[in-house]
Amino acid sequence: MTGGSNKKQTTAPEGVGHRKSRQIIGLDLLRLLAALSVVLYHYCYQTSIAGRDAYKFSMGIIAFPDLAFFAQYGWMGVPAFFVISGFVISFSASATTPSKFLAARILRLGPAVWLCAPLTAIFIVLSGQNSIPSTLGRLFNSMAFFPLGSQIDGVYWTLSIEVAFYTCVFLILIFSNFSLFYKYICLIATISATFNILINAGYEQLNFSGKWTNLLLIRHGCEFAVGALAYHLYHNGVRLHRLIFLTIAIVGSYAETASYSPPFFIWTVFLMVFAVTIAANGQVLRLLSDPQRRLIRELGKATYPLYLVHQIVGVYLLYLLVEAGMSPYAALTSTFVLIFTLTGLICWAEERMRDRLRPSVIRLCDRLVSKKRATDFDGNGVDAEAYIRR
Repeated sequence: MTGGSNKKQTTAPEGVGHRKSRQIIGLDLLRLLAALSVVLYHYCYQTSIAGRDAYKFSMGIIAFPDLAFFAQYGWMGVPAFFVISGFVISFSASATTPSKFLAARILRLGPAVWLCAPLTAIFIVLSGQNSIPSTLGRLFNSMAFFPLGSQIDGVYWTLSIEVAFYTCVFLILIFSNFSLFYKYICLIATISATFNILINAGYEQLNFSGKWTNLLLIRHGCEFAVGALAYHLYHNGVRLHRLIFLTIAIVGSYAETASYSPPFFIWTVFLMVFAVTIAANGQVLRLLSDPQRRLIRELGKATYPLYLVHQIVGVYLLYLLVEAGMSPYAALTSTFVLIFTLTGLICWAEERMRDRLRPSVIRLCDRLVSKKRATDFDGNGVDAEAYIRR
């Protein structure tokens, strides 16, 4: 996955002779904060909500009343992920071919799932919360990225939506070029915003199939659109039509995530930090050394396996520690240490699996799209190689 001379000239940080940088470093930090908020949501809030996976795998004996008020809004890390994904995928799709895009998505998503899903299945069986045949069926759905069946862990619902977005981008690259992507994003922003506003206005009958409104990006498309349109503003400059559609997408994201007071404030803060992160990227990069930038990038990459493995595995570990005699808060601290350590080991194994699979996956993707290969990027000052690998 190497580029020509134009790409080689764009590897320096922004502010060192180049207008755009290949690493928007604040997005890695935002991704980490979003992941941690979701972890807190499951550990400190949903463990006390009957019927939820976290409650079931904590056996209903764990609660954190002092933290629950704040942790209950941790779910907002998920739409934050979608916004960040919209930006990052736009960045990578603008500078690649269909086969490279497909290979990068497989290599990014596959190894983590193929490591985390079996581990989760083992913990489900150990907990006795599900039968082995049912667990194996859920495991197959998750390992095969089959979006319509039950998943090995409830958190995998977001993965289906991410894959749906990636599929749309891939098809656009196959049958057209990246210029069509902007029109698609404007369309999905308008449809999604309209849907969410109408749902908030009381037209619940429009949401007749929640799974399909998710997979078709009708519900969450506005969040991806916020990130994608932010990329177009960042890369192509401010234009009135871009601002109009970004405004539509933002309004739709508020309607979907923040229709009452505390989430409204949280979402506003996130969007402001997201915008500042992009605008001030060059200044931030100048303050950091190369090792610091690499560390932050690795932390950002680790959020994906952390997200996949934290709920069932982490909550059941939390239960075992409490059962062993630890206080809930000591068990919570120990669980964080264990789950972060486990995430680090998964990252290590994931990278080695990815290295082994990369040649075969690239060849397979080249064959699949050989008749519709896109032309090489013409080089306008952007190097998205780091994001393509993520």
